[in-house]
Amino acid sequence: MNNKFFLCFLILLGIKLQAQNNKPEIVLIECIYTNYSDDGIALKQLISNFENQLLEEKILADSSGSSYRRIIKQMANDTFLSNHFFSNFSDEWEKVGNSFDRLNKNCRNTILKENLLPFELKVSDLITKKNIQSSSDIAQIMLQVFSDKDLELEYIKLNLFLFMATAATTNTNGSDKLLPPIYDAEKAFQIAINSDNEIFISKHLVSISQLSELLRTYVVKNTSNSTILLNYNKNTTYGDYMKLQQVILSNIEAIKHEYALETYSLNYEALSINEKDKVDTMYPLHVIAIEIK
Repeated sequence: MNNKFFLCFLILLGIKLQAQNNKPEIVLIECIYTNYSDDGIALKQLISNFENQLLEEKILADSSGSSYRRIIKQMANDTFLSNHFFSNFSDEWEKVGNSFDRLNKNCRNTILKENLLPFELKVSDLITKKNIQSSSDIAQIMLQVFSDKDLELEYIKLNLFLFMATAATTNTNGSDKLLPPIYDAEKAFQIAINSDNEIFISKHLVSISQLSELLRTYVVKNTSNSTILLNYNKNTTYGDYMKLQQVILSNIEAIKHEYALETYSLNYEALSINEKDKVDTMYPLHVIAIEIK
C-alpha cells in the first residue's frame, strides 16, 4: 500500500475528542469554512448534496452515524459504489478541493497543538499492524476507530465521502490509489468491452440481453462469492463503459429485489437496515474494473 495514500489519509481524516467541550473536528471545520472567500457555502453545499444523493438512492436510511456505519461495513465487505455515482461530487470537489487542502493545513497548524492526535496515532498503529491489501482493509480500520457520533460530524463525513470516491477507482497507476481486492480470476465472471464497444464473455461476442442472462445465472449460483471483472481499454468510450456498468448494477439490484420478496415478502426498499445488510451480504456488488494495456 502506497505511503503517500496513508499520509493523505492521516491528514484528511477527522480528529478525536480530547477532553474538550468542543470537538476539534467541529472547531476545525468551522475554521475552514470561515477562511473560504464564500464562508464555506460551496463546501457545505457539496457535503449536503452528496448526503442527499445517498438518501435519495436509499444507500443511507437517514443521516445518522449508524447509517454511515452501515456503508463502511459494506466497504469492509468489498462492496463499493461505482465510479459514475461520484461524477457530480468529483466535479464539485475540484472547485473547492485545492483551497480545502491549504485551509485544512493552516487551520490545523493554528488549532492543534501536536502533529498527531490519539485518533491519528491509533490509525497509524493499526495500519502498521495489518497487512493492508485493499480499500476494504481501510474500511475495517475505520469501523474500529470511529463511533456513530463521530460519523455525524461534517468533517468526518466529508473525508468519508473522499475515501468512498477513492475506493470506487481501483487498479490504477496513480500513486495515491488503492489496489483492488484479492480475487480468483478463474472463478470470476469476466466481461470484456473492446475498442469498438463490443461485449465479450469468455471471448464470445454477446448482446446486452445475453449478458444479463449469463450474469444473473452466475450471481444467483455464486451469491456472496460472486466477483465480476470488467475489462476495458483506453479506446472504450466512457458512455458505453457506463452503460455496461449500469447493466451490471441493474441486474444485481433486480436479484436483490427478488431475494427480498422471496425471503421477507417485502420490496428491498421496505426492508429494515439489518435485513438490507443480509441481502447485501448475500448479493454484494463486487465489481473490479481493469484496463487492458
